[in-house]
Amino acid sequence: MFSKLNNRSIQSRIMSLLVIMSITLILTLGFVFYNNTVERVKDSKRREMTTLAIETSNKIERFLFERAADIKVLATSNVLNPSKVTASIQLEYLQNVVKAYQTYDEIFVLDTLGKIVLSTRESLTESEIEPYLSKFLSGDSYVSDFIVGEGSYAYFSEPIEIDGIVVGVVVEKMNFDVIDEIIANVRIGAHGHASMRMLNQEDALEKVVGIQESYNLKDRVKYLSATYPVVKYPSQSEQWVLTVSQPVEEAFGVIHDIERYFGIVIMIFLVVFFIFSKIVSMSVTKPIRQLKQKISEILEDHKLYATSIGTSDEVKHLTSTFDFLLEELNFMMQKVLEASGEAAYVKEIKKSMSNLFEHMPNGIMTIDGRGEITSMNPAAVEMLRHNFVGCNIFKERPKQYEGLFENIASSMSNDISQSETLCIQSIDNYDVKIVISTLKQMDINEVTIGMTVILQNLEEKQKFEASVVRAKRLSELGVLSAGVAHEVRNPLASIKGYAQLVKSELAPDEQATKDLEIVLSEVERLDKIIDRFMTFASPNQPEYRENHMDRLIVDVLHLLTQKLEEQNVEVFHQLRAGAGVFFDYDQMKQVLINVVLNAIQAMPKGGTIKIETRITKLLEIEITDNGEGMSSEMMEKVFAPFYTTRQEGTGLGLSICSRIVESHDGIFEIQSKLGVGTQISIKLPVERKDSIL
Repeated sequence: MFSKLNNRSIQSRIMSLLVIMSITLILTLGFVFYNNTVERVKDSKRREMTTLAIETSNKIERFLFERAADIKVLATSNVLNPSKVTASIQLEYLQNVVKAYQTYDEIFVLDTLGKIVLSTRESLTESEIEPYLSKFLSGDSYVSDFIVGEGSYAYFSEPIEIDGIVVGVVVEKMNFDVIDEIIANVRIGAHGHASMRMLNQEDALEKVVGIQESYNLKDRVKYLSATYPVVKYPSQSEQWVLTVSQPVEEAFGVIHDIERYFGIVIMIFLVVFFIFSKIVSMSVTKPIRQLKQKISEILEDHKLYATSIGTSDEVKHLTSTFDFLLEELNFMMQKVLEASGEAAYVKEIKKSMSNLFEHMPNGIMTIDGRGEITSMNPAAVEMLRHNFVGCNIFKERPKQYEGLFENIASSMSNDISQSETLCIQSIDNYDVKIVISTLKQMDINEVTIGMTVILQNLEEKQKFEASVVRAKRLSELGVLSAGVAHEVRNPLASIKGYAQLVKSELAPDEQATKDLEIVLSEVERLDKIIDRFMTFASPNQPEYRENHMDRLIVDVLHLLTQKLEEQNVEVFHQLRAGAGVFFDYDQMKQVLINVVLNAIQAMPKGGTIKIETRITKLLEIEITDNGEGMSSEMMEKVFAPFYTTRQEGTGLGLSICSRIVESHDGIFEIQSKLGVGTQISIKLPVERKDSIL
């Protein structure tokens, strides 16, 4: 073995030493950096799950606090004073509370002896509440333990005092629907979930709370879990905790990506250091190799072989030059044969690149080193309305395209790559604004051998960017809207209940009664607005099924026949969409009804609506009217929620339509001109892999 090492070339010895040093350094630094990165990732995931558990527990605590506040409001309300309000009105009020909040199965009132005086459930018997009767009549606020069964619930009770004397007890039976919804809405990864459980007597709270890993025997999966206590009221004897769990493999899945990343980086560094080591070793041994080359040239005309010498040492190797020359010739012949076999593979690659070039949505032109345009893909020909293959950008410059050719020639002559926006009037007087980007090709001597020019339609690019910005803004506003609508709806129910109560105590002909009728009417109108608000805030996910768009349009027009006749509006349609398109029938019906109604309202003196459908790469629907149209200022606000030019409108119609179309992965566009009319374009994907057949 030692003799083999001694016979190795000087170059290989130097190269081996440098490679070993590089590997040692890279692996040492990589190991330290990898461990630090993995620990930070694990710590971040633990903090994330702990925060999620705390936030979810706080949501449940806020919900229970609101229920405790509700029972206090009921107990102190004059509505439950039998000397002021009749029993029928009291019962109606309690029923309205149950209906409005939808979190109480029932509300009932007991007298001081435990007899049921009022109940929103007629079938309620005193035997059902007997286990809790002593707690209800204790004279203090009471919250029962969480009762789990076919329907989980808990009791909240509060004594009713009149002039400082306890005259009864009001009790709410709260269901767990909202709590279950809060827990179900916890999302962490694809398989993470949250759950709430009661601690056993032998479980210590301080040992359960925190972050830990556990193995689930049922599904044989190891989970990372964060546990946090749920609020416990003084009257409760059981402690509940909330646990957020995620499979360990999924929770720390990013670590696998980090491992792959480090592996790739280390391999790249090893390759780089290998090349560096080879360059250094070659530069050190260059004089010896030059000497060997000179000797090989001297022996070129002589058939001298030193076949008995088999060594890699440069000095000894000089005597076996011709032997290695023959081996090199054989090796080159083998390479030639291999290259001939690779020709078919290169041909396949060229074919794939050609298909990509033909179907690119952006225009592409290629230019050789002399300035001659060698190719244009179909998108470039369509954008420029002319095929310039064979033209020279330095010699042939059509007047309409002089600016384009000047920019390309300047970029090529000055050895720069640039991006410019130009307005071009093509041969058929078609104006188009395009963005051109140039990319030069250089040979090994830094000489320009060609250029690639990429053309983009500025208007299409701006439309796409505007659509992305609008979708983001509507999504952000939708999140805010959901919270606002939820907070408004609760006090709105109380306003309605108190208004109805006061109205029932007044004579029908009093002015206050008429005023309260106005209040109730406005409450109903506000409730309808909140319904539309919630639709805008959280549109349902589309249920994709194979449908016929043309039939849907015909159904919508039939539905609006009376409205069209009343407004003296005629409809002309060219429906060529055919069948086999996947979309949510009800959601798209809502969109089309809204758009057609807007068009009818834009033509108070009558007019025409033109509807066209077609299928290219997308399903395209165009609805055009010759109504009042919109100014540029109005167009800037048309998708803004609550913006409307009509007194009876809410300003949410187009915003909801836009969100529905975008949830279908489609595009919703509006073009309008004041005094001319409006055109709405809807573009939807034709096929979906996740469709329901």
